[in-house]
Amino acid sequence: QEKSEVYHGMSGGKAGKNLSSHLLTAFLKSARMYQKMISGEIEREDSKAFQDGRAAHCIVGEGWEEFNEQFTCKSPVNEKTGKPYGPLTKVFQEWVESQDKEVLTEGQWKLALKLGEAVARHPFVAQNKLFDRTNGVAEGVVRATMEGLPCQIRMDFLNYNLPFLVEFKTCGNLTYFEQDAKRFRYPNQMAFYRSVFEAATGDRLPVILVGVEKVEPYRVGAWSSKLPGGEETLNLAEEENFRAMNQIKGFASSLGGDPWPTGYEELRSLAL
Repeated sequence: QEKSEVYHGMSGGKAGKNLSSHLLTAFLKSARMYQKMISGEIEREDSKAFQDGRAAHCIVGEGWEEFNEQFTCKSPVNEKTGKPYGPLTKVFQEWVESQDKEVLTEGQWKLALKLGEAVARHPFVAQNKLFDRTNGVAEGVVRATMEGLPCQIRMDFLNYNLPFLVEFKTCGNLTYFEQDAKRFRYPNQMAFYRSVFEAATGDRLPVILVGVEKVEPYRVGAWSSKLPGGEETLNLAEEENFRAMNQIKGFASSLGGDPWPTGYEELRSLAL
């Protein structure tokens, strides 16, 4: 177990010393992007969508008590009007800075609860107690060396009983989730998690991907690498990951030197 800021920290944290799935997928997108992230020129951005995702991950994987420890949606009340101060007011901003918890709006708080309830009701999740913390661990950190590079993963959930590595995602529309999975390289992320876990433990576990949409009716889907085509998908992604890792080693000697390629240097056909 490890605090999020330690795991994700680039300066003085573990992310600056270990390859993560986040950095690897950035390299697969563009070597130059990876170079700029490692050098600190591009910082990890935060947004309402990321905050929604963190809240949902916490309540689904770690449960209500931990969610209540990490987040709050209370806000100071204007004594004259009896209503909460707006998020743009100085009073509210000063209050946020004084909190030791991450502040959610009331809407974000309610959304996290609805997403947690929706995931818990999914037939496969419920029947197999997929996120049962008595039979697994949420946000567990594993580190191992692969292809000569120190690597790290922070698992959304490790289910001991099945056993499965579980990756959890939120989305805007579950209908397009499979297309989004390809666009955001979820197979590469899951293959990386599987590889690091195997390198550290010797166990090669199947992976389940769970997605929930952030709008009514909050549909939930589950995809397993054990079903036809799943293993092949992760194996192809794993091969791509290992090729990328060896490219990273090749580029590493010039980390602070010449710009790394963007991947679009050559002239391309307009036959789109």
